[in-house]
Amino acid sequence: MTAAAFSHLAGTTAVVTGAANGIGLATSTALARSGVNLVLSDIDDAALKAAHAHLAQHAVAVHTIEGDVRDPDHLARVAEVASTIGSPRLVMANAGVAAVGRFQDVPPTEWRRLFEVNVLGVVHTVQAMLPTLIDAGRGHVVITGSSTAIATDASGSNVAYAATKHALLGAAMGLRRQLDPSGVSVHYLAPRLTATSFPFDAQLWSADGPVPQPQWELRDADTAETVVAALSDGMTSDRFLISLTPHTHELLHRWAETGEPVCADDRETR
Repeated sequence: MTAAAFSHLAGTTAVVTGAANGIGLATSTALARSGVNLVLSDIDDAALKAAHAHLAQHAVAVHTIEGDVRDPDHLARVAEVASTIGSPRLVMANAGVAAVGRFQDVPPTEWRRLFEVNVLGVVHTVQAMLPTLIDAGRGHVVITGSSTAIATDASGSNVAYAATKHALLGAAMGLRRQLDPSGVSVHYLAPRLTATSFPFDAQLWSADGPVPQPQWELRDADTAETVVAALSDGMTSDRFLISLTPHTHELLHRWAETGEPVCADDRETR
């Protein structure tokens, strides 16, 4: 990925949630290197401060706001700060959480948490920023989903998480069609297994309740920088579905046309 991966956005403002780690931080770094001003949100205040220190070396404005995407008031504050430094051209709804367990083992409270963060958190983020983008008549909305929205892992152990990303896919598809006349592009980013802390932060569930995550090793994972390079290319070519998973488009069309469940190997899940 070149230092100017987002050069077409130089001098503008981007809003990124879940910005303190992983794909969010890698995207924010690439944006800063491309001369894009940043308004960053994350629930992890310590990590957010570290991200600010990391990004402050670039000659751009960097504003960080600690908060929870489940809180619409937090996103309203993010939108207000963004408006003070320039009309945002990119909104990346990236914050998310994960859980692993069989359908019957993940309790309703955990299902609710996943949907409140992964789905409603995206809704709050996009709704807060959308009027500004529509008024400008241009810009990008990036929704960080997952390849599990299209190709579930063979074990079926991430069904609750996949359900949230499947919901986001439907929402993003509808939003893309709605905003097409407005000049605002919508992109669904569908990473597979990525070498960040995200896979290790997932809560594991068994029939007996929550269990500690065992020590395990990421194998054949993409890097966050590789995902960001794909995002940049996809935005430049105005692709809706941006994924590194082989044959993702074929899998999507198969699902959309036949309704058949599609399974993939573990490498194709985030």
